[in-house]
Amino acid sequence: MMVVLAPKYSAKPWNKNKEFMMFLEERGAKAVLFSYKDSRFGCLSRAAAVLLYHWPHLCEFLALNPSINNRLACLVREVMGLTYLKPVLAVFACLGVHLVEPFFAHTISPRATHSKLKLFYTSLYRSMDVKEVPEDFYTFNKPVFDGVEDDLLEGVKLSYKEEVLEAVTKVAREHVEEVTKLASVMLPHMRTVLARQRRDYSIDDERFPAQYPVEEQAANVDETPVTNLAAERACGKVDYRLHKTRSLQAVSRQMILQRCKELREDQTPSFRGYREAAMAKRELELTWTSSMKERMQKGSDERREASLQHERKKLESLEKLKESGGHFTSAEEVDTFLADMTANNMKEKQERMKTEMQYARDTSTLLPKTDPLFKIRKTDINGKQRDKTAQEFGEALKVFLGRKGDRKVMDYNTFKECLSKLVTGS
Repeated sequence: MMVVLAPKYSAKPWNKNKEFMMFLEERGAKAVLFSYKDSRFGCLSRAAAVLLYHWPHLCEFLALNPSINNRLACLVREVMGLTYLKPVLAVFACLGVHLVEPFFAHTISPRATHSKLKLFYTSLYRSMDVKEVPEDFYTFNKPVFDGVEDDLLEGVKLSYKEEVLEAVTKVAREHVEEVTKLASVMLPHMRTVLARQRRDYSIDDERFPAQYPVEEQAANVDETPVTNLAAERACGKVDYRLHKTRSLQAVSRQMILQRCKELREDQTPSFRGYREAAMAKRELELTWTSSMKERMQKGSDERREASLQHERKKLESLEKLKESGGHFTSAEEVDTFLADMTANNMKEKQERMKTEMQYARDTSTLLPKTDPLFKIRKTDINGKQRDKTAQEFGEALKVFLGRKGDRKVMDYNTFKECLSKLVTGS
């Protein structure tokens, strides 16, 4: 859902990051969007937290911009109508803060050793065996799992931002029963995954015996790197230089000789000569930013006017349909309307069905306006275009109404019942 607003895809035509940022600026709201490439490991949990914070903003933004109706936006509108989505997102966010981020931080820490990681994984695995998560799980007052230090949790909270976690806590308090049950259902499965993925640390020898114990893979477990990040960095540096020199030996010699020459000649590079160029660059960036804001503001006004015109057109169609008893809501109503069609009323029924199709197109959040189902005109066998007949309009409208009727949306009570069955195992 956040992809439609993500900064990473701002260059894509379907992405609305620039428009959404302008929308937030107009309302004085803080933007907490982040780039996915900078949060590859904890992307899901952090995106869930950010979505809960921006939930009211996103709802208002989509409501004010009905013209944004590409397939992705239609999917987002439909998913945001699910009443049980908020507690699910809250659980994902809480697990990210208490479990995912600390796990990642310990794993890539430069001070980590295999012995320390074994203690951390083992204590984390044991503390995940709980029947019900405590209140601190969604208030974030203190760590919930063993091995997670207070300062580490504070660092995670700082990266997520205080206002984001407050939004998560608010949603969790509103659905505390469902959040508690869902977390209790998910933790045993996550516990199993942890034991299976880190089986070489002998976390649970009964269920997942070690295949290649860490102690046997390394001569000295406390001196062996726990990750390959340093090797990846070195390979990346060599690869970058190889694109220029085309020789591995030349790459290593170049790096050594360059540093030796500087040491011999006692060269201390001065960057004062770059001040003028740096200031010019800064001025250019400020001018560019200012001009882009003006263009965005002008574009925002134009889109707002287009949105108002679209709304007026939609209301006119609705008023016209109300004169005939209201718009159709089921395929059966369409069949009833077309059942008594004769040569005398064919033109009248065609006009009514055309209006029905236009209204369905303008109000649809299930399909984009460009969907072939909403086409008004049709090309005959002679290559000439004509309006669809009343029967053709009716067939297309029934397909659309059938798709709406086929969607089985689980209500919140059903969600609670299913969750209770999962917890009790019945």
